[in-house]
Amino acid sequence: MADVTQVDKLLHGEENVVCADAGYTGVEKRAEHDGREVIWQVAARRSTYKKLGKSSALYKARRKIEKAKAQVRAKVEHPFRVIKRQLGFGEQWNQKPT
Repeated sequence: MADVTQVDKLLHGEENVVCADAGYTGVEKRAEHDGREVIWQVAARRSTYKKLGKSSALYKARRKIEKAKAQVRAKVEHPFRVIKRQLGFGEQWNQKPT
């Protein structure tokens, strides 16, 4: 099941800003979020700015924006990882499927 289809189940409705990885691209266009006043900070897929060329000013600006988004997500995701590991949930996700 795609991540983007489950967003309405993850949000409680009082969010001002939602930060997400590229798996949630297009979430703001989905019907279940019509009228929701949220700032969507969804990571861009690399292919959207890779085609600009590394020496272009637009490429460099996009990279800085994406880096800032990633830093915010990392600050939120790290505590969840620590808690999952302490509760014993980390090991099952680290195992390779057989």
